[in-house]
Amino acid sequence: LWDAQELAPLVHVQAWLLSACAYVALAAIAALLVWCRDGRERRLFGRLPLRLPQASLALRQLLWSSIDLLAAGAVLWVLLPAGAVSYPVFIGFYAAALVLGVISHVPGGLGVFEAVMLVCLGGRIPGESLAGALLLYRLIYYVLPLLLALLLMVMHELRRGVAAPLTRAVSSRAPLV
Repeated sequence: LWDAQELAPLVHVQAWLLSACAYVALAAIAALLVWCRDGRERRLFGRLPLRLPQASLALRQLLWSSIDLLAAGAVLWVLLPAGAVSYPVFIGFYAAALVLGVISHVPGGLGVFEAVMLVCLGGRIPGESLAGALLLYRLIYYVLPLLLALLLMVMHELRRGVAAPLTRAVSSRAPLV
């Protein structure tokens, strides 16, 4: 919606159609928030019970999800050559690539995400620069957190492994009655 005029030729869709889709998505989000207004159980299609969160919680979830999407997209955008594509246009492509990666059911959208980004940005950014940025993005956004989590787990297990024998030794010296 923000930059539909620039985004439309890249996805081969009329700008008015792209804007209309954006308005429909915003209306759907607003309808969901209205539906969540009291947090009580609703019936979907008159039959299926559906417990929705309070509107304030749903709004906070939407806000934090949006911030996460924008921040993760900013990581990749910063890795691209300067001035190759504007941030609003890039975020549109980034969000579409994420959605297609999730829909594909491939873990992490591996390959699908990259293919969508190459198709969308291939004409604006040299392929080798884009491939390098995508690889570095994967390292920063997936591999680095995995390695940090592994390090924390190993440290926790080592501490627990050292403490466990001491605890058993102390408890085995219970006084005789």
